[in-house]
Amino acid sequence: MIEKAQAVELIDNIPLKMDIAKIMVRLDIHGGNKLDETSVRELADTASKIARPRALYRESFITGKTGNSIKIDGIEFVSHLLLINLDRADRIFPYIATCGKELDSLQIPGADDSQLYCLKLIKEMALAAAVSRLQDYLSCKYALDFIFIIDPGEMQAWPSDHRKLLFSLLGNLEKLVGVSLTEDNSLMPAYSRTGIFYHANIEFESCQLCSKEPCMMRRAPYNPELAKGNLRQATRICGH
Repeated sequence: MIEKAQAVELIDNIPLKMDIAKIMVRLDIHGGNKLDETSVRELADTASKIARPRALYRESFITGKTGNSIKIDGIEFVSHLLLINLDRADRIFPYIATCGKELDSLQIPGADDSQLYCLKLIKEMALAAAVSRLQDYLSCKYALDFIFIIDPGEMQAWPSDHRKLLFSLLGNLEKLVGVSLTEDNSLMPAYSRTGIFYHANIEFESCQLCSKEPCMMRRAPYNPELAKGNLRQATRICGH
C-alpha cells in the first residue's frame, strides 16, 4: 500500500548558541590565528543578531525497489548505498537545513584570514543547530528512539546530482528557505545541506567515510577500514 505523502513542514526560530571555546580551538588548529576571545565574541554577537538558521522536511514513503534503485514517493533514486541503508525503512524524511541567507550575506569590511575563517565556523555552527533541531523534532514527533542521516555528495556512492531529486520532493526551496542549487549541484548558501533522515536497525553514519578535517557537523569518527571495505559487511545491526 502506498501512503499519501505529507506536505512540507518548516522548522524556524531555532536558537543559536555560540560555543566560543570550540571556535577558539578550531581557529588554533587552523593556524595563524590573530583573534583573541573578545574579538571572537564580538563577531559571534554580530552574527547572532541576524542569523536565522532553519530547516524543512517532508514525511515520505518508500514506494518501490529494484536491483539498484529505490523510489521515494514515486521518484527514482539509483543508488546502491540508499538501497542498503533504507532496506528496512518504510517512512523516511527528506530534508533541507541551512545557516540562512541572512548570515551567509554578512560582510566584514577589511576582514583578514582569521576573521573570515571565524565567520565560516559560525556559519557551520548555525547549520549544525538547524540539523540538530530538526533531528530532535523528528525523534519527538514520530516517537523514534534513534534516527540516522545520509546526504548526497558526502561520498561517491551517493553523488551530489541526486540533490536535484531531493529538491523535487521538497518543493521550491529558494522560496521556502532561501536555498538554491547551482549548475554543478552545489548548495547556496554553501552552509546548507540536504538529505534524508531515516529510522532503521542498520547503523551507519556517512561521516565514517569522510577523512576531511573535523567540522561542526561530524557525527562519527572517520573509519578508514569502513571507507575502503564493503559497506554491507561493515554496517552492523544496531543494538537499540
